Amino acid sequence: METTQTFCQQLMDLASRQCTGSHSTVCERVLATKQITVLEHPAYSPDLAPHDFFLFPNVKEILKGKHFGDIDDIRSNTTAALKAISQNQFQNCFEGWTRRWHRRIASQGE
Repeated sequence: METTQTFCQQLMDLASRQCTGSHSTVCERVLATKQITVLEHPAYSPDLAPHDFFLFPNVKEILKGKHFGDIDDIRSNTTAALKAISQNQFQNCFEGWTRRWHRRIASQGE
């Protein structure tokens, strides 16, 4: 069985030899040669991305109004903000996330 690294290297080699066309076209060709089925997926949707509807807004709210002296100050405050989010909040996030994707499936991606 081919390793992921080998497959990725083959993809990069093929891409470097075929600089014409988009990356997706090159990827589609490589996947086709490997007989890998490509599934359609919906366009990016922020209501289905937990970092967009939960994580970033929570961290942003915690850090709102603060000023930072340097990158280490930003790093330590951001780490503290992430640690301040409780396990229960994360659990509620993922329960809401499953409701969102069930609604998305029921609406057939609309």
